[in-house]
Amino acid sequence: NGHFIPFPQRMWRTTTHKLVFNASGRSELYDLAVDPNEMVNCIDDPEYQTIKQQLIEQMYLEMQQYHDPLCTWFYRMKSVI
Repeated sequence: NGHFIPFPQRMWRTTTHKLVFNASGRSELYDLAVDPNEMVNCIDDPEYQTIKQQLIEQMYLEMQQYHDPLCTWFYRMKSVI
């Protein structure tokens, strides 16, 4: 009775960091080692740029592997996340 619309959010987590891609808004990056309650979004913090790029690439590879319907949009946006 409804329509299938892929939810425009994806999350990638390691033991130390969590990246949330919000296709319709600001994405999020948390340092779980120092902020386990995810209160400080580090997405724009220059100190986290290297880990952010690593997480983005890991997420993109996983999205490709599973033919995620959001993969093309993620690829277009990954340079500005």
